[in-house]
Amino acid sequence: MQIESSPIEPADKTLEDERFEKLTALMKKERLFTDCNIKRSDIASKIGLSDRGLHDCLKNNIGMSFMEYINHLRLTYACD
Repeated sequence: MQIESSPIEPADKTLEDERFEKLTALMKKERLFTDCNIKRSDIASKIGLSDRGLHDCLKNNIGMSFMEYINHLRLTYACD
């Protein structure tokens, strides 16, 4: 997957950076984006966030909505 957060020194990591890393690790491991019935609230609960918290995490880290992120993952996966 091509979307990754930039390398951050441990002292500079924010809680939001850690949440985004947790999200990307979950997506890589479980490939949840392949589920056609995926819901933001389901993914948010898997990483311990509220629905809005996941929205904000994605917007602040990569500037995408949840569905834009999922579609990006799907396209990247299909091209690999």
